Amino acid sequence: MPFGSGVEPKILDQLLGCVVAQCNQAISAGTTAQSSITIRGSAGSGNADHTPVVGEFWLIATPGAAGSENQYTNVDVFQVSGSPTATSLTFGSRTVVAARAVGDVCFVLNTTTGISAFGNVPLLQKVFVGLSTTGAQTTIAAGSDLAALPQGTINVASTTGFAASGNIVIVSQKGEQNIAYTGTSGGTQFTGCTGGTGTIDTGDVVYQVPSAATILSNEPSSTGSYARASVVNSATNFGAATGTYPASKSNAATVSFAQSTAAWSSGATALDIFFIADSSTLAAGNVIGWGYLSPAQTVNAANITLSFSSSSLGPITLL
Repeated sequence: MPFGSGVEPKILDQLLGCVVAQCNQAISAGTTAQSSITIRGSAGSGNADHTPVVGEFWLIATPGAAGSENQYTNVDVFQVSGSPTATSLTFGSRTVVAARAVGDVCFVLNTTTGISAFGNVPLLQKVFVGLSTTGAQTTIAAGSDLAALPQGTINVASTTGFAASGNIVIVSQKGEQNIAYTGTSGGTQFTGCTGGTGTIDTGDVVYQVPSAATILSNEPSSTGSYARASVVNSATNFGAATGTYPASKSNAATVSFAQSTAAWSSGATALDIFFIADSSTLAAGNVIGWGYLSPAQTVNAANITLSFSSSSLGPITLL
């Protein structure tokens, strides 16, 4: 399962741009209980880059000197409450555990809901596996056999089910090639194609790359007792990553959905994509990763239980 285009921005936001403020107040460790800390912008002045929100967990730490800037001491965590502002981090009255200094850096760990947005570190104790009908797959046709990417036009068996424009992935001898296209023609061609490298062959698998929004908008409703499968985010359920460049992992334990009490949504529409999200709320949350089910599944009646055995959902790979 690749981390698709809908997920990459969230990962990049966690890696780059994660400092949200600086401490703007010196506090000795173990002093009289405090209920607020003055903060400022990440560059050392003005308002915090991100105004604290009630329920968020903030981590404040003292960075090391030159050469060890990313080695922290005096780490402390605060849960935002009260009336925070862009210059004041407020919390329940407590003793500040570690000494604070002007210039200490601030990160948002997460929110109490985990739904509205990832923090800078996604501390997810549970993840939720959902299903979607937004996928489409085909294969390379003879007209593009042995074609060297990039190609402006790519011939396939069928474009039925694919978006009018967007991205496709071709599984070629050089691995997965991400191709952007601007249109389709005759039901058998992608046009305005750019990207990719290597040679493609007749029969190579081609699949649609859906956006996170499309995945969520094509998730079944709660009709028929559909619900996302709740999975504890542990090494028992997701084993250690294997391989390098890229590394990957799969589910290490069985993932089971509740038994249907009726057809899920339309019932006749195939469920061809699974995804992992940070929320149990249908059509909501952040999509962490997704992949195609092989074969696609149809829940068109009551008393159907979908269950996916160990290693059947994946491999989860950061492309």
